[in-house]
Amino acid sequence: MGMLFTVDGQEVWDRGLATSQVFYGQIALLEKYVVGQPSGLYDTGCDEVQVAPAVFREFLRAAFVCLDSFKYAPICGP
Repeated sequence: MGMLFTVDGQEVWDRGLATSQVFYGQIALLEKYVVGQPSGLYDTGCDEVQVAPAVFREFLRAAFVCLDSFKYAPICGP
């Protein structure tokens, strides 16, 4: 079983359920605890995630700004 990701009705990613849940879970945690704004990813509850491109783009910009401000090795890398 997998989870389908769609952008404006077009399938962009169809991966195994566990991989998809990890990806979606990471985005949800960033959305709630780090970035503080909507990610544009919406779980339909039917093994499908809808992606709002403009909202996701702004979320990623904000996420990189937030992550760039961290000075901890596990987040920043070597």
